[in-house]
Amino acid sequence: MKNARRSSSSSVLSKWQWRWRRLSEKIWPRVTLYAIASGMVAIAGVFLGPFLPYEIAIQFDADSVASKLSILASSMLAVSTFSLGVMTNAFASAATAATPRVTQLLLADKTSQNVLATFLGAFVFSLVGTITLELGIYGAQGRLLLFVATLAIYVIIVATMVRWVQMLRTFGRLDDSISRVQKVALEAFDERVRDPFLGCHPIKNPHAIPDGSKPLITPRSGYLTHIDFAALNDLADEAGLQLRLPRAPGGFLFPADPLVHIFPAEAVDDELLDRIRQAFSLGDHRTFLQDPRFGMVVLSEIASRALSPAVNDPGTAISILTHGVRILSHWEDREPAEIRFPHLWLEPLAVQELFDDFFRPIARDAAGHIEVQQWIQHSLLGLAQSSPQIFSRACREHSREALARAESSLPLDQEKVLVRAIALQVEEITSGCPTTLPPLHESTPPRDRAH
Repeated sequence: MKNARRSSSSSVLSKWQWRWRRLSEKIWPRVTLYAIASGMVAIAGVFLGPFLPYEIAIQFDADSVASKLSILASSMLAVSTFSLGVMTNAFASAATAATPRVTQLLLADKTSQNVLATFLGAFVFSLVGTITLELGIYGAQGRLLLFVATLAIYVIIVATMVRWVQMLRTFGRLDDSISRVQKVALEAFDERVRDPFLGCHPIKNPHAIPDGSKPLITPRSGYLTHIDFAALNDLADEAGLQLRLPRAPGGFLFPADPLVHIFPAEAVDDELLDRIRQAFSLGDHRTFLQDPRFGMVVLSEIASRALSPAVNDPGTAISILTHGVRILSHWEDREPAEIRFPHLWLEPLAVQELFDDFFRPIARDAAGHIEVQQWIQHSLLGLAQSSPQIFSRACREHSREALARAESSLPLDQEKVLVRAIALQVEEITSGCPTTLPPLHESTPPRDRAH
């Protein structure tokens, strides 16, 4: 099917759409556009001035406009420098309190980018306006237009500063970082739930490689950050191929790993292999886009940091557990949605992998924290009760693993009994029959510790 229909979902962006999305997350394009626009507004007075009424314009001399521009230039330079310092401190604070992986979300924040772009744009406007004013390019009408534009810039700056001050109350703090990670993780997660195979055919047996296929080896090691599914499908359609994708975006590729298995192998040449290779994007760092597992990894990193001896903040770990359960509860087992890319085959996102990414690091670092261990077991129990057909196996395995860690690290037998009692409930729910070991103690989660 030539030119397979492309979805607006971020999970199946074309390569150019993905690059544009990545570019829009950087700060310099927005700042540059604002600066250029501001300079053009200042210069526009030269050409638009003659269209304004001369009787009003004659009242504005060059000195009155120059003084406003001078105030704007001096204040915006100081405010821009201050804002950069605040943002730098926020990034450092988030990396220390949460995890360094959060900084990419702060860097992509649209409000902070707009604020800095507005301040620098106003600074450029004042510079261009001052230079053109001193050169005598403006007539009386041009000075009027420059004065009106300066007043409008003042209004925009005041509104921006109010918004900036409001944002600084939470920007870069731990709660703000956790909320940002949960938001992007839930977005990626929901997109994958709606389209579990990203428009491809599902691979039923991940270990079965078709006979006569040819592996296309990755050109270098790195994270698979993006796949242009539509481009791959078009290439496969032209050549009469079927492409099996062993990695979804987010996976790490070693030098000998295949990007894709191509069959039949005899239908490909070096030129086609190069074109197929261009549909894959490798990066040095993992990104949240197209990668629902990465959000769970980052959440678990925040919990692990909170549980470190230097921080010793089990309440944050409990908060992370509630956020993770909220995300995982959105999971549904679905059949493939519309097959938009009939020449592509993709492995499903496994529930077990999500649990490994999220629960295992927290259980390891919380082995000696009774309150966190209770919440781990209650989280697994709640997920198993909500969707036993989806979560039973993963909940049972991680409940047993967390219990083993707790019983080897908790100092008091009474604490071990509390954790074991909840683990027995998980065992009963997930095994489908009563456990042979009777519950040793009734236990309820320490809900007053939840955040």
